[in-house]
Amino acid sequence: MTKETTAPTARAGTALLAAVFLLSASGLMFEITLTRFFSATIWYHFTFVAISVALFGWGLGGLFVFILRLSRFEQHIRSMLVGLSLLLAVTLPLFLAGVLQLPFDPNRLNTYFLLSLMPFLAGGAVLS
Repeated sequence: MTKETTAPTARAGTALLAAVFLLSASGLMFEITLTRFFSATIWYHFTFVAISVALFGWGLGGLFVFILRLSRFEQHIRSMLVGLSLLLAVTLPLFLAGVLQLPFDPNRLNTYFLLSLMPFLAGGAVLS
């Protein structure tokens, strides 16, 4: 192999690794932020739910991709990755806006947890 044929492949591999790293890091930062948010806005013992919601969201995103068989659209894989990444970028502030608009009510805990699930679901779909 020559340098000309391996250079674009190496750059694409490096870009993919960087994207996976940044996406995983943003998910981890959101998870830590979520634990702090739950600790400050609702009772402190619900901070552990943030970890469960994160793991459930990552797995549900992968299941979503598997069930819809999104991998069969290989010719559109880049546009799907960009779209799902933008969905992640949109759901993060939407979560914050949605939760801050809701006054705390113990009967609405499911709403809090469902809103916090959406960014992890989008991130899991991108990573899978």
